[in-house]
Amino acid sequence: IDFSTEIPKLPGSVMSCTEIRKALEDPDVTAARVTEILGRDALLAARVLKLANSPFYSLGKEISSLKQAVIILGNRMLGHVVLGAAMEILASSNILKAPVDAQRYWHHSVAAAYLAKLARREQEDAEEAFTFGLLHDIGMILMALKFGRIYLSYLSRAGDFDLQREEKMFRTTHAHAGAFLFKLWRLPPGLVEGVLIHHDPSSGHWFREVEDVLVSLGLGINPPSSAELPETVTLGGKKINSLELREELENQIIHFRK
Repeated sequence: IDFSTEIPKLPGSVMSCTEIRKALEDPDVTAARVTEILGRDALLAARVLKLANSPFYSLGKEISSLKQAVIILGNRMLGHVVLGAAMEILASSNILKAPVDAQRYWHHSVAAAYLAKLARREQEDAEEAFTFGLLHDIGMILMALKFGRIYLSYLSRAGDFDLQREEKMFRTTHAHAGAFLFKLWRLPPGLVEGVLIHHDPSSGHWFREVEDVLVSLGLGINPPSSAELPETVTLGGKKINSLELREELENQIIHFRK
């Protein structure tokens, strides 16, 4: 199923990401040019500036202007920040609404981003992993736009996702929808492939472990049937105290919105 008709329904600030990421691919693009493009969208520019000063992206210096953010962050990191800003804008839109808990969806995404970076902290793609975690379920936004309340009702009942069931009901999945948007945003092929298989237990993709930890900690898309936490969870080959990790994730969620 094609999602081209749903793309124009996304918030304008989200669609600005495509132009900005295309500009960032040009090795000769100037900071002034990137700043000019960002400055055309006040909402996106404000979110980028806010995230540039967050604990996730900050380099220890206060960034007070867009041009300063562009220069200090550099093209690669700025690309991640722009996507983070787009996700925040999407999560605060009214696309996901009752019976879905949009705030819980957002908290799940931020927690996934932090855990993904933690899981890949010793790998070269740690920053990319953070972005992947933040955006991994973005296809749900397009599914909600395409199928409306029927999909929202399904999403509010679904637990750990069975993509076969989702595909049977809608003839497509949020993983395919996410890959569609990832391609539009010119994300690396590895991320496009990753979002396609992140719910497949047979894929061996590293993000499956992140998803399992999120569910164990009660931070899935929907509330857990039991609030009881396991004593420890395993992430990146290391055992971590569940209560301490849950508290840390809650703190990270708060910091991301400041």
